[in-house]
Amino acid sequence: MRVDQRGGEMYELKFSLPSAIMELVSEGVAIVDSLGRILMVNRAVLEMTGYSEEEVLGEPALSFLKKGERIEIVFKLRKVLAGDMEVASFQATLVAKDGTEVPVGVSARRAEGEDPLTVMVFRDLTEMRRFQTSTLELLKKRIEQYRSKPPIVSEYEEMLAPVRKAPKYISRRAERLSGRTGGKG
Repeated sequence: MRVDQRGGEMYELKFSLPSAIMELVSEGVAIVDSLGRILMVNRAVLEMTGYSEEEVLGEPALSFLKKGERIEIVFKLRKVLAGDMEVASFQATLVAKDGTEVPVGVSARRAEGEDPLTVMVFRDLTEMRRFQTSTLELLKKRIEQYRSKPPIVSEYEEMLAPVRKAPKYISRRAERLSGRTGGKG
């Protein structure tokens, strides 16, 4: 690519713009051919999975996904490749080199050209899932607290304790003052 700079001088760029953009984005990006083989990935995909670029290029993209999810994903990607669906968005699980499962949100879109390609963008959902899990645990804890005894009830019970004891106290005091004891008349 050539760019006109001051004074009409032309400078040759040493990188392609799409590659630069792929490396700039924080989401994982993979380009897959019509047979599902990985043609290009960015650094974010490699960081998510722990694989090197050499280990993933040319490999079937599905081989990096959790086995139980593959059939549904193939169905969606075929629709995208056939042009029946402009963009497929779904959640999946990448399986990292060390076996760790990485939850991801995936968007896939067909890229027009001589050979149809699919561009896939992966967003790591690990932190979001952790947040959801901790929020859910906190909610469960709060619900259990309210079911056993809501805090406001405990506070009322504490405030009302002296009032509840008052009739007995007053009766005893009155009995003592009148000279009676314990209900004998």
